[in-house]
Amino acid sequence: MLRAIIFGVIFFTFIVFVRLILLSFQKKPQRPAAPAPATIDAQPRFNATMTVRKFEFKRFAAQTGPADPENFKEAVTVHAAPEGTDDIRIYTLTVATPRAMEQAALANPGTYSFQRNLLLVPRYDPALIERALHDHINEIVYLSGDAG
Repeated sequence: MLRAIIFGVIFFTFIVFVRLILLSFQKKPQRPAAPAPATIDAQPRFNATMTVRKFEFKRFAAQTGPADPENFKEAVTVHAAPEGTDDIRIYTLTVATPRAMEQAALANPGTYSFQRNLLLVPRYDPALIERALHDHINEIVYLSGDAG
């Protein structure tokens, strides 16, 4: 009887041992890899510089300027294209002086204003405005990675 018990213990130990060996050969399921961290490719996909072809204000001519060059706030439409192409793109921005912004704020006390694409200049200067528009549009294109 003792031999049967010893044989049974050895037999079941052998079965457990073989089962463990077989399980170690079994391919373990792969855990899904952690997603790669998101990165931003800040390199532009083209080498051309945007050129401002023309810019137009809504209520006055760009050459003559506003009635008061130190007090205006006006929408400007910019026509720009990559150098060497006729692929015109149109951008709309606001050009204003600090005095005009102050008057707008004082006219509506208790309110606030968020503005995107606002160019603040000390006074109307078409050369300064054109240079600022050129720089801003090239920065937009660079950061967006726009291929043109």
